[in-house]
Amino acid sequence: MSVTIKDIAMLAGVSHQAVSAALNGNGSSRVSAVKKEKILKIARELNYVPNAIARKFVGGNTKAIGIVTSMDPGWNIHLVAEICSLLTSQGYNTLASHFGTSNYCALNSLLELVSRGVDGVIVLNSGNVKELRNGLSVPYVIGSHNNPEGYDVAVNNETTGYIGTRHLLDHGHSRVMYLGVMNHPGNDRLKGWERAHIERGISIGPEDSLALRDIGGSLDKLLTIIRERKITAIFCSNDYVAGKLIKALLENGIRVPDDVAVMGCDGHSFIEFCPVSVSTVIQPIRPQAEAIVNLLLKRIEAKDLPVEPARIDIEPILWPGGSCGCRQEKLKELYRINTLGSLEKNMMLNFNRNILEEQS
Repeated sequence: MSVTIKDIAMLAGVSHQAVSAALNGNGSSRVSAVKKEKILKIARELNYVPNAIARKFVGGNTKAIGIVTSMDPGWNIHLVAEICSLLTSQGYNTLASHFGTSNYCALNSLLELVSRGVDGVIVLNSGNVKELRNGLSVPYVIGSHNNPEGYDVAVNNETTGYIGTRHLLDHGHSRVMYLGVMNHPGNDRLKGWERAHIERGISIGPEDSLALRDIGGSLDKLLTIIRERKITAIFCSNDYVAGKLIKALLENGIRVPDDVAVMGCDGHSFIEFCPVSVSTVIQPIRPQAEAIVNLLLKRIEAKDLPVEPARIDIEPILWPGGSCGCRQEKLKELYRINTLGSLEKNMMLNFNRNILEEQS
């Protein structure tokens, strides 16, 4: 049988209200320091676990936040880790629920977390925000940038494509090819790539953007297109595509950046260890996490179920490497601790450098 507040109160010789005040850290209560320590000692000895649902029922907070996201390898993992760290510093616990392609709307995962009495919910990269909003009964923040129904906090993907492409054009290239995994019409990074060309008065067509899926991932077909069209610069939809492309180009006698300049985006740490360091557009993790956590805690305090999305845009940051022609120096430093997944966190923990401030 689980231990209750009444059990602790009986052993401590105090009221259950006094036990509740001591366990919840209520500084305004009249429980003396001696009695509080006695209560806490008994609670520890009995392995007391507070009933979050009961606490919620009487109008209190459970100090728990639910996070619903896809935990497949990718950028979400880094963002979730930073969000959890910030929430912990604010005295909150987190409950995470994963969804995959089979339940992309994540509604079932969301309802399960709400049933556990969480104070609020953070939803990242869900495909159906409208359905989620209709099912929410607690304050929430939507961190999905690619939804027509709107989002609360996200990195501006259109700007990501724009500044990466503009930088390559600034190097003197007449046009930049867009290389993605699948280039669907609503792709904001693709829209940014288009805007950079339109600003320069450069005419581009469907043949200037290529999806690896459309050529079956064939390297031979890609190399043929690059050579026949005399492509000198390529903006890639993410760092993984950029890193693989650089390796493939070098293995086939195409120099990077001398023959073909390459730009990625996201800001993964591995880009510094490629044969040529990858130029990228960083999707800042810390600013995203701070904006998400701050907005959610504000909504929890106000008991706010928002009708309209906040649409807070976090601006991406250009990180020039060797693959665009900006940085050719050799690697001078090896990491002091294990390599983390994002360039941003690696620099902060290994070299005490805030690259977001350096590049902004």
